[in-house]
Amino acid sequence: MECPRCRTENPASHRFCSGCGQKLARACPDCQFENSLAAGFCGGCGRALGAPTPKPAEPVSEGERRPVTVLFADLVGFTELSSRLDAEDLKAHVDSFYARTDRVIADYGGTVDKHIGDAVMALFGAPVAHGDDSERAVRAALEIHAGLAEVGPSGPVQAVHIGIAAGEVVAGGFARGYTVLGESVNLASRLVGLAGAGDTVISDALRQALGSRLVATPLPAQALKGIDGPVRAWRVTGLAPPGRDATPFVGRVHDRHLLAGMISATRASGRGRMMVLRGEAGIGKSRLLDETVAEAARAGFAVHRAFVLDFGAGKGQDAIPALALSLLGLGAEGDRPARVAALEAALVRGLVEADEQALLEEILDLPSSGERWLIYAAMDNATRLARKQGLLAAMARRAAAEGPLLIAIEDLHWAEPAMLGSVAALAEATAHNPILLLATTRPEGDPLDQAWQARLIEAEVNRLDLAPLRPADSAALAASLISAGDARIAACITRAQGNPLFLEQLLRHTAADSADSVPVSVQSVVLGRLDRLPPEEKALLQAASALGQRFAPELLAHLLERRQVEVTGLIEAHLLKPNAAGLVFAHALIRDGVYGSLLKARRRALHRKAADWFHGRDAGLEAEHLDRADDPGAPAAYLVAAREALAQFQLGRADTLARRGGTLGDEPATKGALAAVQGEAAQGLGETLAALQAFGIASASLPPGPERLAAMLGQANALSVLDRLEEALALLDQAQAEAQRLKLPVLLARIHGLRGNFVFPRGEVARCLAEHSRALELAVEAGAPEEEARAHGGLGDAYYMSGDMASSIRHYERCVRVAAAQGYRRIEVANRSMYSLGSMFDLDFPGALREADAAVKLAIQVGHRRAEMIAEHMRYWNSIEMGELEGARKAALRAIAISRQLNARRFEAEGLMFLGESLATAGDPKGVVWLREANVIARETPSYMLPSGLGLLAMLTPDPDEREAALQEGEALLAAGTIWHNRVFFNRYAIEAAWRSGNAARMLRYAEALGQVTREPTRYLDFLVRRARALAAHLEGNGDRGALAALRDEAASRHWQAVLPELETALARA
Repeated sequence: MECPRCRTENPASHRFCSGCGQKLARACPDCQFENSLAAGFCGGCGRALGAPTPKPAEPVSEGERRPVTVLFADLVGFTELSSRLDAEDLKAHVDSFYARTDRVIADYGGTVDKHIGDAVMALFGAPVAHGDDSERAVRAALEIHAGLAEVGPSGPVQAVHIGIAAGEVVAGGFARGYTVLGESVNLASRLVGLAGAGDTVISDALRQALGSRLVATPLPAQALKGIDGPVRAWRVTGLAPPGRDATPFVGRVHDRHLLAGMISATRASGRGRMMVLRGEAGIGKSRLLDETVAEAARAGFAVHRAFVLDFGAGKGQDAIPALALSLLGLGAEGDRPARVAALEAALVRGLVEADEQALLEEILDLPSSGERWLIYAAMDNATRLARKQGLLAAMARRAAAEGPLLIAIEDLHWAEPAMLGSVAALAEATAHNPILLLATTRPEGDPLDQAWQARLIEAEVNRLDLAPLRPADSAALAASLISAGDARIAACITRAQGNPLFLEQLLRHTAADSADSVPVSVQSVVLGRLDRLPPEEKALLQAASALGQRFAPELLAHLLERRQVEVTGLIEAHLLKPNAAGLVFAHALIRDGVYGSLLKARRRALHRKAADWFHGRDAGLEAEHLDRADDPGAPAAYLVAAREALAQFQLGRADTLARRGGTLGDEPATKGALAAVQGEAAQGLGETLAALQAFGIASASLPPGPERLAAMLGQANALSVLDRLEEALALLDQAQAEAQRLKLPVLLARIHGLRGNFVFPRGEVARCLAEHSRALELAVEAGAPEEEARAHGGLGDAYYMSGDMASSIRHYERCVRVAAAQGYRRIEVANRSMYSLGSMFDLDFPGALREADAAVKLAIQVGHRRAEMIAEHMRYWNSIEMGELEGARKAALRAIAISRQLNARRFEAEGLMFLGESLATAGDPKGVVWLREANVIARETPSYMLPSGLGLLAMLTPDPDEREAALQEGEALLAAGTIWHNRVFFNRYAIEAAWRSGNAARMLRYAEALGQVTREPTRYLDFLVRRARALAAHLEGNGDRGALAALRDEAASRHWQAVLPELETALARA
């Protein structure tokens, strides 16, 4: 018969293995009668014994990494003994020592690695692990000491000294057979020298592993040959009785009642909450979640469940897509046609709204097109991310209208920030809907911290910290796994210490071996079960571990170069579980333990094969596997993946991929290209300093060419955002010289456009016009519509600031037309609101308001907050001119809110001016208070809006002294030089202030100034000048009633309510 320990073939008559001394018997579970390994039925009670213990996996020649405890036992005084004994007697003496020591080692499940002179080297945990191998080694040492009172036939009393060390080793078949290599081997041999006769000295790592089960005294730290640094060691006194370190347990009955109550309350009240189940790995979070999910399903809840994975989640397979698919009524296995059909059905059903379609298509890895894609592409990253995070919550709310929901998300401790944002949105959705959100996480690295909770407004979040199981609960679990009367249960419960995973794995493990196989860590339990698998299944499980926690069977088959894989045995062994998307390890710690056993070379080979499989399927996972394979192609693969993520507007993902790729390899061009992607991602994320640094690395690393120039322009743009304009302009000069040398007209157009933007805030209007004009010429010549649209927008700004309104509006119109035709929504929205000024200055206020409304809608869709704010300003101007005071007030409030979110103080001042004007015009005295507050803020950047604010204050304040002071300060600011719109609006408001104070001369002076603010006449300014002169003439007593009536009728036909009261007053008095 074959020994299960060392696989030596023994005669049927042998009771112990001739190769290792292992007892060739197994105990009956019912009566404990010892039967031979080949027996089918118990010789003591007749019980069927089932199949013999599975043959352990053959030690692979390539080796594996595993935690092993190494024991060295050395005879004390051997040199002196050898001088006294005859050589033959000495050999007999040593052979007796070997035989007795080897037998003890075998009895405790160890393996004799070799005999070295008068010493024995033994391994515990290799080639077969038991889980409690460290404790076995110490117990074996204590028994060796006790059993060697007499060693040889000559009767001399002899003692041994023993050294034991634990650590990770490489184990496998080497030139001289199976053995282990690692520091713990050398350390154990050196610890022998610290032990006296009859002593056992152990390493500090072993002391920590055994914890309170060990009774030992510390030795002074000292240097040992071949070991780095001083070594801490312990002298063993003994082992504590089992159960000494047991701690009080907290059961699950209360927990289940609590969760059941939440289910009932959610259903009854129509309001839910979030419950976080938190506990250490293996403590039973998933099992409790399973029970709660089943309870909710029985109560009529629709259940949607997802897992957050630390590695191995491909496209569309992580938690967010999984929940989206579940809400659509699909599982992760749904193919693309099924997903498209489900999405279309959801649109009809109302579960998904039309403007959410592109977002869901991105989440589900479906193609998108048309206007919805253009809108999605134009969004900035913050808007895109916020929309996707809110989408699941919106779908859940709509689904909850049809019945209560339970949403379960497991392993949040592995969640990325984007996922945590989705969880926050889902938590908020529970506040007013019958939605119960359950999540599991670990205490270490719990992401649901105070910063996350600060996002919540109405959500109620509770935590349930899971304690270890009570003994009674552990006994119930054990009874579900093996026979309730099994004598091993009590010992297993004691050693499991209330951790359900420990207990489950231990019981399954010991059911195939002996009661002595009691683990103290999941790693050793996993290896113990792994070692007892048939070789083919062991190799399969090890290969699977390289793929992460979840994987597809066809990918595993590819790794093993097979047409298909048979995993039934691994599923029956509770190591793998079937999953909607393939297979998943029964627990993350099982996968980690198996993966940890792989040698680096084997890991690299597996990851390389996985990368081959993902090539063309998932660029991100291909890069990650190449990275883990230490493949020199990993940086290039990260570049492909990062560019793909960037093109899909996954800016955070692109940044992560580019950063990781940039840490690998030294090839300048690839590092530069990765840095450029990182710069673009950081720029989109609003991280200007990070973008500047990344673009700087790219500019320094890339060879001359378009990519390097693009990086230089990104660097220059970042410098301009930081108001480092001189540096930005100097960099543009360098870029222009290189672009001219390489004859790149499109980039030259971009350079001239950027230079126009950079000189604009310095007030260099002529140079600004020249640069944008040259940019337009180059863009047209090169046939580059994007640069053409940008150039027209730049020229619109330049002409606006110079007061040439007709030219400004003409260029804004062209910019919007080109951008709209080409799908450049972000350029379009940035200029559309300014384009509406054309209608306003042409006195088409209703048309301008419609354009402003459209600009606001587009800005909201794209997520361009600054453009939205400017569009609200346009809404305000047209609403106030048409006398729609409530609409004007609302537009002002929205603009103020956005300005505060952007921390844009000058725009906040502008919004407060609008709010003050709308309130004061409606007769609310608070309006003047807001105007004063606005002007305080406007003084921080006086050239932008302060003159206009002073004009409004002069027009609306009831205080003559305040009016006079405001007018004098405003005129002084205009004389000193200011932005063009202040010359328009200050003079316009000053005319009204002069009318209210009855000063005709001032009215004419301000009217004259207003008429000279632009070289290109507009109906808006022309009317205001004519009106001012007619009203001034009325004040002087020589007014023309016909002229006043004509002005009134013209204003009325234009819906210009703001200018009518003064004309009506003048006509009434004429």
